[in-house]
Amino acid sequence: MTTSVLVWFCGTGTPAQHMVTKKSEYEHDQDASNRLLLDTIKFDKIFVLDGVGTIETTGNVINYNKYNASENPNSNIISKVGNYVYNTVKEAIQKYPSKQMDTLFGYSEDHHVVNLDILFDLVEYLSDNDEINLTIGGHSRGAALGMVVFLAALNDIYERQKQNDSENENYRQEKPVWEKVKHLRLIPTDPVQGNQKGRESTSDAGGLDPNYSVIDIIEKARKSVFISAETFEVIIFSARFDFRNPFKFDGKWKEFIDCRTLPSNISKTIFVAGFRHSAMVYRDEGVDLRSIYTNDLTPFSLLKEIINDTEGKDREQINRRYSDLHSHELDLAKRLKNFDTEKKIMEILDYNTKKDSYSAGFVYSSSYPLKDQLAHSSESSLNDKDFLLLDRYFSR
Repeated sequence: MTTSVLVWFCGTGTPAQHMVTKKSEYEHDQDASNRLLLDTIKFDKIFVLDGVGTIETTGNVINYNKYNASENPNSNIISKVGNYVYNTVKEAIQKYPSKQMDTLFGYSEDHHVVNLDILFDLVEYLSDNDEINLTIGGHSRGAALGMVVFLAALNDIYERQKQNDSENENYRQEKPVWEKVKHLRLIPTDPVQGNQKGRESTSDAGGLDPNYSVIDIIEKARKSVFISAETFEVIIFSARFDFRNPFKFDGKWKEFIDCRTLPSNISKTIFVAGFRHSAMVYRDEGVDLRSIYTNDLTPFSLLKEIINDTEGKDREQINRRYSDLHSHELDLAKRLKNFDTEKKIMEILDYNTKKDSYSAGFVYSSSYPLKDQLAHSSESSLNDKDFLLLDRYFSR
C-alpha cells in the first residue's frame, strides 16, 4: 500500500495554522474545511512548518538557544536575540524583539537547526510504511530557503551515512527510509529570498556556501538520497506579478528554470498565475481580488489541485484548467492596458497591483504598478506564455 506524505515550509510571517485548519474547527462547519490551502487534501500525513518571522518559530529558536547557552555558555549562535529594538511599539515585538528582525532578514543558521527537527518525526513516520509518495513544498522564503536547505541536509546525511557504512560494515543494514520513496515531487511556490540582488543569497542558508546552486542540490538528491524513486518532478508555481521589489523571484530558482541540461530523470513543469505574491496560497488574498476570476478557477484553486495530484493522474485536467486560467489572466492584462470599459473589475485589478493595497506601512519598491508596466508593454509581449514571469519588476 502506498502512503502519501506532504512536508510544507510556510513563508515569512506565516504560521502553520494559516495553511491548514484544525479538524476540531471544521467538524461542524464544512465551509471552514476548504478555506485554507492545505485543507481537504488527499495526503495520509502532512508536516507543516511555521515560517520565519512568526511568534512560533521565533519562540522555538529562543528556547533552543537558551538550552544551547545553558549547556555551553560560549556557543549561543544567535547573540542578536534581545539586542534589536524595533521602532514600532507593539506587544508581540516587545515580547519577541527578534521576530521583526526575522521577518526582515529571513532564515539564519538557527532557524534551519530548529526546522530540521522535523526530520526525526518524518523518518519515524516513513519507517512504518513500505512505499511512499513524498511531496516537499513551500511558499516564499519557505520555498527559496526552507525546502532547499532541507534537501541539502538530506544530501549531507546521505554522505555521512555512506561514509559510516564504508567504515563499518555492520553499522547499518536496514533499508534507508528514503529508498522507500516511489514518487517525489518538489513544489516551490513563488520562491523569494527578500532584498536579493541577482543570484546572491540573503541568508546563511543552513551553513551552505553563499554561491550554492539549487540545480546542484536537486541533482545530488536525485542521484543519491532519492535514487530509488521512479519519478522525480519539480513543479514551480510563480506569481505573475507583485509590486514589491523585495519580492523578486529567487535568482537561484531562476537558474534552475533556465537550465537546459537537467538529467532526463528529473522533470520540470512551470505554472504562472496570480497578480500578487501570495495569491495562490490565500483564497482571499487582496481586496475582492477573487471576484476577477470565474467559476472558482483561481491561482489558489489551481495550486490546491496540483498539490492534491499526488500520482499525476489528474495532470491532463490540471493542464486544461491552467490553460483557461492563463488565458483569462492575459485577457485581464490586455483589458487593463487598453482601459477596458468594465470599470469595476479593472479597478479591483489595478488597486491590488499597486502600493496602496498592501497593509504594511513600510512597503517600498522601485517597481511600477502593473497598469503602468502594461502601458509600456507591446501587444505581442502579452501573448508570451510566461508573460511577467521573472521580469515582473522594472527598476527605475
